[in-house]
This record gives sequence, C-alpha cells and structure tokens, in this order.
Amino acid sequence: MSFQIKKLVIFGSWPKAILGSCVLALSMEIVATAQDNVQRIVEDWQRRQEKMSIVKYVYEGDCVVPKGSMTGHAMLGEDVKGEVPPEDYRYKRQFVLLLDFERNRVRREVREERLWLPDGRFYPAFNVHLFDGTSFQHYMPAKENWPGGRPPHRYQVELDLQTDRYSAFVIENIDFPIFFAHGIFPSRTASISPALLRIPLERDWFGYHGEAPTRDGQCTVLRTQAFHSGSFGEYWVDPTRESAVIRYVAHSKGRPTHTADISHRNTEHGWMPEKWTLSRFDSKGGLERTETCEIKLFEPNATVEASDFHMDRIPGMLVSDVAANKSYRVGEPGKPDVDVAVLLAQDQSGANPWGWRAIVFGASLGLAIMILGWWLRFRRARTVK
Repeated sequence: MSFQIKKLVIFGSWPKAILGSCVLALSMEIVATAQDNVQRIVEDWQRRQEKMSIVKYVYEGDCVVPKGSMTGHAMLGEDVKGEVPPEDYRYKRQFVLLLDFERNRVRREVREERLWLPDGRFYPAFNVHLFDGTSFQHYMPAKENWPGGRPPHRYQVELDLQTDRYSAFVIENIDFPIFFAHGIFPSRTASISPALLRIPLERDWFGYHGEAPTRDGQCTVLRTQAFHSGSFGEYWVDPTRESAVIRYVAHSKGRPTHTADISHRNTEHGWMPEKWTLSRFDSKGGLERTETCEIKLFEPNATVEASDFHMDRIPGMLVSDVAANKSYRVGEPGKPDVDVAVLLAQDQSGANPWGWRAIVFGASLGLAIMILGWWLRFRRARTVK
C-alpha cells in the first residue's frame, strides 16, 4: 500500500511540475511582452521628442470652479461670508505657448481670471512668462491686471526679472497634453521646466500596469515608480497612434489629484492633441475645478525671433530685479532708472513738497504781516493826532 501511495505521489508530482513550468513560462512570456510594450512606447516617445525643433500653440477653453469649492480658504478676507464661489463660476482661459526645444526657450501667455482672496471674487488677469535660455521674465501689464478690480497702484510691478531660478514660471497641468505630444514627461529627477524641455526618457521609470478598454479599442496603462511621498503618474497610451497619451492621472497619498482625458487628430506631423478635459481634486477628493481646452493653432517649426522670448524694458515701466534685490522705474531715453525707494521718499515729502522752505516762507510771511499790521496801526495813530 505504501508503495502504491509512493507511486501515486511520484506520479502525481509530474502534472504539478509540468503545470508549474507552464505557469512560469507563461509568466515569463507575459513579463517579456509587457517589457516589450513599454520599450516600444518609450521609443515612440523618443521619436516624438526628436520630431520638431520649434512649435507654437494657441489653445483656449472654459474653467469651471464649483460652488463652494474655495469656501474656508485660509487666505480669504475676514469680510467674505457664505460659499465661495456662491454659484458654479465659469470663465475663459486663453493660452499662447511657444517652445524652442533645441535652445530651451519658452514663451507662455495666459489670459484668464483669478480669484482675489480678500473679497472672494474673480478678476481678469493677463501674464506673459518668458525664458530666453538663460534668464526668466514675468510680464504683468498694469493696465490689464487690476487686483480686486481697482486701478493698479502707481508702483505696481509690471516686469519681474530673475536669472537661473524662477518659481513663478509654472508649467501647469493644463499644458501637459502638449508636452506629452512631444515626448516630454516628468521624471524621477526633473519636472517639466523651461530650463530643460527634452527631459531624458528613463525606461525603468515606467512600469507596465495592464490593458484597459477605450471607445477606440484597447490601451496600455503605464505607471511611474512612486516617490517617497507615495505620489506617482499613470499614463493610458494608445499604441496604434504613435503611443499618444489619451488619459493621464496624477496620484498622491492614495487618491488622484489630477486627471486629463485627451482626444487626438491625425496630422501630417503625426497624432497630435486636439481637445482635452482636466479635472483637479482637493486633498479630500472633492472636485476643485474642471477645465476644457481646444487647439486653435498648431504651427510646427514656427519662425521665431529672440524678442519672442524676451521682454524689452519700456520707459515708465516698474521693474523688480530679484537678483539685484531692487525695484525701479525705467527712465526715459537718455535718463537713468529711478529706484522705487527714492520715489517713495518723494511721495512721503509730497505732503509738504516745499519741506523746510515752506516753513521758512510761512514764518517770514507771518512776520511780514505782523510788521505791516503794526505799521498801519502806528500810521493810523499819527493821523488821528
């Protein structure tokens, strides 16, 4: 009996061994296929990086801020009551994006509305961010930027200057579909930045996460490695359209912070983004805002000038030079710039523009009146006698 059992045990181990070998082989094949898929996608993205040197985009759409989504913001004014905004608020956003991949030059214009926290309302704003390959500039024309709806202050800065660092130049998530179209993705060491447009693609940064159905067929889902904070990116890729990213999800602390759904059109330059919808969520998972965008102009290999990436100083313009730690008004032709500290000092003395001269003049005038009065009284007295 024991012999028979032994035979049965030995015999029974063969199917398990064969099955195990098959499973292992199948697993290895699946892993190899997944790795091949990732490799092909990264190669497609690399080709996208190398396809164009300069490109210009004009795109626009609506931004919807849900009712009450900004309620309780720590920076809201004390007099702001009720929900902010009181109803769903919709406004237009218009963008011009000029990218020089070869020389790392960028011009980004945004015409939109911004929430003015002291009163909880939205007001028009227009900003131009520029990077000429060396230094950053941020242009905010005073006539088009009225904080709180009030006319700009006479010393409202219009041009910010910085050199190698500029925290205000932010490539927003709403711009990401354009960068994806050119094979540009955040990496473990670099975010999307004007100073480095062609971020090197790291094959091992992206991992295969499976397949997902779409209305046009199947797509491949890639996930990046997670940072120490637990955040990571997820890309839904259509391998039949030059690995175009049709959906992007940014995750942080176990929940999505941004999602972008992107539609494409086939052009002579390949599959390029046409429309997209971006949804942004707060730390609790609530919808913070929704934005839609549509490409109005796509100009590959555009002709550009150095002035497209640099703003000249205009006489009378208020400039803040962060590197030099000073602000000044640009002088008229042939005249020097005037430090804002000097202008403020002049304003303070403006309440008494004559300064000590006014005091001396007033005292002299008073004394003269007194002398004149005494003389008139003396003359009148003599006349009476």
